[in-house]
Amino acid sequence: MIIPKQKGFSFDALLHKYSFDGGTIMSNTEALSLSGIVDYRFLPEAASFAALKIGSDVAKATELYDKGLPWKVDFDHVRPYVEAWRAFKTAYEFKPLLIEHPIFVADLGYATSPDRYGDSAIGRIIVQMKTGAVAPWVGLQTAAEERAVEFLLAKNNKRQEAINPNMLSSDRRIGLELKSNGSYKATRFTDTTDLKVFVAALTVAKYKRRQLRT
Repeated sequence: MIIPKQKGFSFDALLHKYSFDGGTIMSNTEALSLSGIVDYRFLPEAASFAALKIGSDVAKATELYDKGLPWKVDFDHVRPYVEAWRAFKTAYEFKPLLIEHPIFVADLGYATSPDRYGDSAIGRIIVQMKTGAVAPWVGLQTAAEERAVEFLLAKNNKRQEAINPNMLSSDRRIGLELKSNGSYKATRFTDTTDLKVFVAALTVAKYKRRQLRT
């Protein structure tokens, strides 16, 4: 799938920051955190850093694997997680169309980079990979990512009609726990109101950010 870049939109992978025409754009995960739905403050700093490092390495290794590029030299330490990803792809007959593709959802005012979007045995799906347990809020995260893909495809196809006017989420969203023993656990999110809840969280997060600036 060839998707042209969104004019004026950029993503700094090192800082994990999105911007549009020089202004910072809130990400979907920032919205969930700032609204209070996601809270990592209880985690010890060392544990949090270790989890982020593993997650980052797994993300890079699986991306290289999906693109048919060498990954073992730098990321062989996460081999079991890649094996788990391979097992999922086989079981679901999954073929990625978008891999970590940054998207600016201009009509709602947030940005995100869905882990994967592509074809599968159950239709086109959003997959969010985790190296820990999949929390319920991942349903909101995947809803935001699904809406982002809808926006991107509509923009690319120059459709003029409203995008998902009822703001309903599909049941083709998966939170995927990749385990260190090479297995996986797939959680399928089916609540159609997940997108509406995310948009409410986004509104709260933007309000709180405005208050912090005053």
